[in-house]
Amino acid sequence: MRHYYSQLPAHKKFNLVGIDRIADFELVRRLLKEKIPVKYHNQIQNVNDSLISWSNEKLTTILEKEKHEFDKATLNLLQNIAYNLSHYKKTRSRDAFMYENFKRLYIQNQWKDQNLYSGLGFSHTLQAYSYTFAGRLKHDTTLPYTNKMVSLNTLYIDSKLTVDSKALPKFMQDKGKEFTKFKYSQDNRLFMYIQGIADYKRVTEPHTISLLKLDTEGSPYLNSTRGTKVKNLITIWDAYEILEGTSTTDYAQYIFFVRNANWIKPDEN
Repeated sequence: MRHYYSQLPAHKKFNLVGIDRIADFELVRRLLKEKIPVKYHNQIQNVNDSLISWSNEKLTTILEKEKHEFDKATLNLLQNIAYNLSHYKKTRSRDAFMYENFKRLYIQNQWKDQNLYSGLGFSHTLQAYSYTFAGRLKHDTTLPYTNKMVSLNTLYIDSKLTVDSKALPKFMQDKGKEFTKFKYSQDNRLFMYIQGIADYKRVTEPHTISLLKLDTEGSPYLNSTRGTKVKNLITIWDAYEILEGTSTTDYAQYIFFVRNANWIKPDEN
């Protein structure tokens, strides 16, 4: 994929923009030292709380003073870092932060007439809830996405996932490994059973990846919650309660149904 992408002409490539909260403070320090003038490097703090305080007190002033030194992309990057640091402790909810950050990036990057594609964790994509990222976008009438947003989620049968070991109980982790080759099947009543998943199995074959459109005319998912409700005996990842009066297509409109997939071996680089 990397080789294929590298061969594409510029007009077919995409711009990747992060909207989430800071996860790697060392990367932030490295970027600051790469981008701002050397005379400010000794001010960049090694303690995270101190870095946040320094950013709140001085970084915006530095950017205003030195803005003639930066091209537009660099100035945007540094302003995004300053915003992220200033809201790191103010906004605890990831979905709330992603939503507010998206709105400012929407203006900054002039996305009004652009097609946008997001790679998000499952819970962030559920449109029916008022508190998820997708739900916040859908219910925001100042943005053009109320009737123009599609959520596509993945369900797995008899597959193996590449999972950050820290996200799993210790007894499920591959000992001593950063990532675990995790056997996962959403017809398993022990961990995460999707009620109605047999529907999807009946119309697909083993060892395939199928794209299922849930909101086509006459679809049973327009008027029921089949394929959405979750039952489990052991909780690994949180499940969401289905809202009264909603149907499957209020949450997502497409499913990638993956059967018998192997894990993706982590890149050691």
